[in-house]
Amino acid sequence: MKKILFISSFPPSDYGARPKVFMNYMKTLALNHNCEISLIIIGANNYKKHHFIKNYYFIKKPSFITQLLNILYNALILRNLPIQSCLYWSKINKIKIDDLINQLNPDVVFCEMIRTALYGKNLKSKTVLDMADLLSRRYYQQMNEKDKITHVAGQYEKSLNKFVNKVINYPAIQNKILEQEYKLLKRFEYSMPSLFNAVTLVSLKEVQMLKDASLKENIYWLPNGVDISIIPKTRKLLVNNKTITFIGILDNPHNEHGVLHFLDNIYPHILNKMPNVKIQILGRNPTAIILDKTDKMNNILVPGYVEDLDEYIQKSNLTIIPLKVGSGVKTKIFESLKYGIPVVSTSLGAEGIIPILKKFIFIKDNVSDFAETCVRILNNDVEIKEIQNSTPQIINSYYSWNNIGARLYNIIN
Repeated sequence: MKKILFISSFPPSDYGARPKVFMNYMKTLALNHNCEISLIIIGANNYKKHHFIKNYYFIKKPSFITQLLNILYNALILRNLPIQSCLYWSKINKIKIDDLINQLNPDVVFCEMIRTALYGKNLKSKTVLDMADLLSRRYYQQMNEKDKITHVAGQYEKSLNKFVNKVINYPAIQNKILEQEYKLLKRFEYSMPSLFNAVTLVSLKEVQMLKDASLKENIYWLPNGVDISIIPKTRKLLVNNKTITFIGILDNPHNEHGVLHFLDNIYPHILNKMPNVKIQILGRNPTAIILDKTDKMNNILVPGYVEDLDEYIQKSNLTIIPLKVGSGVKTKIFESLKYGIPVVSTSLGAEGIIPILKKFIFIKDNVSDFAETCVRILNNDVEIKEIQNSTPQIINSYYSWNNIGARLYNIIN
């Protein structure tokens, strides 16, 4: 039996994209591959325990003073750590975690996301870093996007006071933060393959980018997955439903930006040709600017977090990914295509997908082309029978949790 210790800044959960992925990593390793799972959570002491995790350990997030000193010294003076790593790193926590590792003596230590990477340094155990995305790319895109991102700190804003939020979102300061974090993150990310036995990413494109930049080969593709157990064997699209769906955590800057880009630039073209179209914007934490804008529009539903996402997806005629900023791979593609529901996406939104699946996605970067494709699908002017017949089987083969768990187990071995 392999003993695997996971280190994370968030608990495994069904609530949220990465927590759900993280939960399924541990679940499939424990139940399908007979691994003993232990978990160290940094900062989040409010979580549900899972039967497939044997040992839970909670470590406090560094104090505000420690975080501030980290940022001043490591990010601004030495310039050797990105800000998000500074928020989770402390020497005291490193000592505590090393002591736990010595007690547990795991075969593998698995660090989840770049913010926990420093806790995987200088260990006797084999180490894996799940980077998920090359986040530096996202900062670079935000920095250069002509339609500026509204909230530079994204989900972190909830933990900052109003004055700090106002300061960091001042345009000149926002640009400096994005530029600094981009440079620090890029250097930090490219150094990771030298520090870990294995590094994983969800995007095939980003795997190759990191291999080229680091000149290392210990970088592996570990995609996001979806639950395929609930997919019906046969399904007919609701011909007259005229419903377009967007899925995503809505206080993520790239998702908020994508929604606003759709509402401002694409939706009016669709509405002009199809006044009865319905829009579902699904995801937790819709921002004030999204709620304010959609409140003035008819036939737009913004329910926030929904327990049964599949119920809403199956009411859709198509899913949209109008993103102009982002990294990694968008799980919303799999959530839609597992039912054979068409996806209209920008090139960036469909990036990193395996070629066999990418050919079933309608990729449109031009605003009018994007809108026209949506209208044609809603009017049944596009043949989607091959999508309905082929994509559920492709999702099952490449993106089911059983297959991803087997891939992860092979990487660990």
